[in-house]
Amino acid sequence: MILAAALVLAAAQEWPTYHGGYGLDGAVETAPPDAPARLWRFKADGPVEQTPVSGGGRVYVAAAKGALHALDLAGAEVWTVKLDKDAFSSPLLYADGRLFVGLASGALVAFDAATGKEAWRADVGAAV
Repeated sequence: MILAAALVLAAAQEWPTYHGGYGLDGAVETAPPDAPARLWRFKADGPVEQTPVSGGGRVYVAAAKGALHALDLAGAEVWTVKLDKDAFSSPLLYADGRLFVGLASGALVAFDAATGKEAWRADVGAAV
């Protein structure tokens, strides 16, 4: 389950990488509410072991069973891409309308963040 209140707060400002902004400072401009309320719930097809990221009005989640999910800010699934189990070896990164994913198989993959279609793939020879 994803903690939707925190993600929606972050998505309003964008949280494009695992520690917030590209400076990795983990800071947001808005204080969280004193008593967060769950706005929605999403059940991924496996454990979520990496920090979800947000950008372009979406929240992106990588599940350990190999699914990459894009959700809108209401928690509805926009698209899902199925990859290999335990495929993800590095945190997700959102930039310039793309979602960058490092794979344990040695590939760096860029997905179009709007559609989930693979934009390009580079084999780097080892886990990314």
